[in-house]
Amino acid sequence: MINDVNNEVRTIDKIIEKLGDLPSAPAILSKAIKLTSDINSNIADISRSISADQSISAKIVRMSNSPSFARIKRVSSLGEAIKVLGFNQLKSIIITASTFQMFDDCAHANVAADLWHHSFSTAIGCRTIAERLTALDKEEAYLAGLLHDVGKLVLLKTAPNVYTELIRIVKDSQTAFLIEEQKELGFNHADIGAALLDNWSFPKSISVAVANHHKCNLAHAPASEQLARVVALADSVSRYLGFGFYEPYNSRIDEEYYLGPNVIEGEQLIMIQCDVESEFNRELSLLY
Repeated sequence: MINDVNNEVRTIDKIIEKLGDLPSAPAILSKAIKLTSDINSNIADISRSISADQSISAKIVRMSNSPSFARIKRVSSLGEAIKVLGFNQLKSIIITASTFQMFDDCAHANVAADLWHHSFSTAIGCRTIAERLTALDKEEAYLAGLLHDVGKLVLLKTAPNVYTELIRIVKDSQTAFLIEEQKELGFNHADIGAALLDNWSFPKSISVAVANHHKCNLAHAPASEQLARVVALADSVSRYLGFGFYEPYNSRIDEEYYLGPNVIEGEQLIMIQCDVESEFNRELSLLY
C-alpha cells in the first residue's frame, strides 16, 4: 500500500513537472459538487449558485426534460428542474454541462468535439450498463464514464503540439494512446485524469475507476474493481459505435465480457449498444 501511494505521488510529480500545475475545476462545477453533496443545502442555495451562469442554466432545463429522466410534466425553469431532479441527477447534469463547456472552449475544436462525443457516449453507456447489469449507482457510473478521458483534454489544452502529434501517431500506427503517452511523457491520460479528479474533490471511487479503466481484462471474471470494469465496457461500446477518438474497435461483437462472475449474454450487449446510440443522439442535441 505504501508503495502504491509513493508511485502515485511520483506520477503526479512527473505530471506537474511536464505540464505545470493541474487546472482548477470550473467555478460552477466546484459549487455544484459542494452544494449537491451537502445534505443541508436547499433548493434556493443551489438555484442562486447556478443561475449566475445562463448557459449552464439553460442546459440544465433542457436536459432535465430528456426522456432519460422520465419527467411526467415538462420543466420550464431552473427552479422546477432543481425540484424535480434528485441531487444525484442534478449533479450529473451540472457536471455534464460544465464539462461540455471545457471541451467547447478548447482551441483544437474538431479534436475536442471528437473527444467529447467519445466521453459522452461512454457516460451514457456506463449509466445503461450499471443500471441493467450491476447494483452500482448509475449516476456515479455516468460521471466515471463522462470523465474517464478528461486527462486527454488536459493534455490537449496544456501540451497541444505534443498531443496532436500523438494523435497523428495513433491514427497512423493504430496503436493505443496509453502506449504512446507512456512512451513520450512517462505517464498517461488515465494517470492525469485520476490526479485531476482527486484535486477537484470528486469521490475517490470515480478517480480510482478513471485510473484503472485500461487495466481491466473483460474477458475474465473480475480481479479488479467493478466500476472500472463498467467504464472499460462502456468505452468498448463507444468505440464499437464509431465514437472511438481515433482508436479502432478491435473486438468481435460475439466475444464474452464479464463485469462480475457471470458472462454477459450477447443479446444483452447488442441491446445496450442500440440503446446507447439512440440515447446519445437524443441527448447530445440538448447540450447545443
